[in-house]
Order: sequence, then C-alpha cells, then structure tokens
Amino acid sequence: MRVQNGIDQMSDSLREVITEMCRRVGADPTSFDFKNNSWYMQYNWTEQECEQFRKWLSDYLYNNAKARRELMNWPIKRRKETDRLANEFVFMYGWKYYKE
Repeated sequence: MRVQNGIDQMSDSLREVITEMCRRVGADPTSFDFKNNSWYMQYNWTEQECEQFRKWLSDYLYNNAKARRELMNWPIKRRKETDRLANEFVFMYGWKYYKE
C-alpha cells in the first residue's frame, strides 16, 4: 500500500484510513502534500493513541471486504493478516511518538 499525491486521489478505503488517522490528532487530511515523503512527521501521538488507531485499522480491515480488496495484497478475512497490515501501516505512515 502506498500513500499517493492528494487525499482526493486515494482509494475510498485509504482515504478513510488517512482521515481517521488525522482525526485522532486534529489534523486536516486535505492540507497534506502526500508527495512530500515526511508528511507523517508533522504531527505526534502517544503510544496509546497509536495502539488505539492500530486496533481500529485492524478491525476496519477485518470487517470491510472492500477495504481488504483495496489495501491488502491477499485480501483474506483473517485477524492475523489484518493485524499485520495495521502494524505495517503504523510503522510506515504513523505519526511520530511523544512521551506522555
């Protein structure tokens, strides 16, 4: 999965994920230039906020067949696979941490 130019050019599911991630830190997803490789370094979240998002993303993928087809290489409804993708997404695109 690759985050692309602007939020309006993303698939419906990726747009939903990015919007939810931004909502959690009070960011406006339409204000980012996703061509800039460090767009996800502009906000911070706590480890707890990150874990809550990761769980939300895994649940979102598990319960949404369209999202699995759009975002997963092998869109299998298996918790292990949705957890893996959620972990990868947070690792690659999650906000940076700050200490509470």
